[in-house]
Amino acid sequence: KNTISIWPKGKMAARLILSAVIFITCMVCYYNSLQCGFVFDDISAIKDNRDLRPHMPLKNIFFNDFWGTPIHKEQSHKSYRPLCILTFRWNYALHQLEPMGYHLVNMMLHSIVCIMYFRMCSMFLPEISSFIAAMLFAVHPIHTEAMSDLEDFDLVFEIYSRGNNYFDHVFDENNGSGFIAENSG
Repeated sequence: KNTISIWPKGKMAARLILSAVIFITCMVCYYNSLQCGFVFDDISAIKDNRDLRPHMPLKNIFFNDFWGTPIHKEQSHKSYRPLCILTFRWNYALHQLEPMGYHLVNMMLHSIVCIMYFRMCSMFLPEISSFIAAMLFAVHPIHTEAMSDLEDFDLVFEIYSRGNNYFDHVFDENNGSGFIAENSG
């Protein structure tokens, strides 16, 4: 039976456990953000942004700035982040204007980014070094604003996007083999 594995078969269980530890650490570290409401720019970006509402045409997120103002207007901030607004819209569909849901999604995405960072480091560093690097990245205070201020949610997307682009690059450079190894069992 052929299976595709991200890591060699013998290390998969250990890396899954380490990934779970990273995920849980992120969730515990930022657990207190679940109690936060909307702060600072969250009011304009989420509460007052009509593009998040289901009655507004979905296409608006592609023609309006981050704050819901048509991009062609002089009053527009000219910040174009449709993917972030789309996730806010999905969040709105699930949680309306309940901040806890937005913070929970943010925490989960941060956890996934940290696991991706661990996996990327594992390509170049020993296992323990990769784990330590990912744990430091996971709990570093610089992420506090992105976790507490939902408007900075796009920072999580930026990190994810750059990591994803890197993995795609490595995968393409190795003629499709990248860091994915086939194991036969």
